[in-house]
Amino acid sequence: MGATGDDIPWQRRRSSESTSGDIGGADADAGDSGRHAGLRSYLGFVGTFKGSVVLVVACFVVSNVALVVLPVFIGRFVQALAGMADSTDGVYRYAAILIGCNILHDLTWRAAEILYLRLLNDRGYEYENILFRRVINERYPYFVGKFTGKISSYIWAVGP
Repeated sequence: MGATGDDIPWQRRRSSESTSGDIGGADADAGDSGRHAGLRSYLGFVGTFKGSVVLVVACFVVSNVALVVLPVFIGRFVQALAGMADSTDGVYRYAAILIGCNILHDLTWRAAEILYLRLLNDRGYEYENILFRRVINERYPYFVGKFTGKISSYIWAVGP
């Protein structure tokens, strides 16, 4: 292998004749729009409960923002401690802000975890059930009654 990494197969090369297993292959439905059909299908499924997703993500974002601003307030707290001869108001103010940010982070993170468990945790299993029902009904004579890996090759059938 060369130092430039020329020997590394970064992309899978496909022959133009073979489209078996390709999402946008010749055996795809007319309604299938090609690449990333699985991702579009999953995003379409997530769109059915996007309010719950937005709520959970917003809680996690607020929690993380409370952590992101901590270094700024820690720096100002240290500066206030260094100039403590002038007044202690700044020290108490930044101490209260730091405590408030930590409390805000803790409460919103726990709320987001609870919301995730109640609103989104079981949704992944619902999607798997939808995929299984759509794929298991496909006809393929060799695999009838054998339940083997052919399911993965029918994933292109799951359209939006």
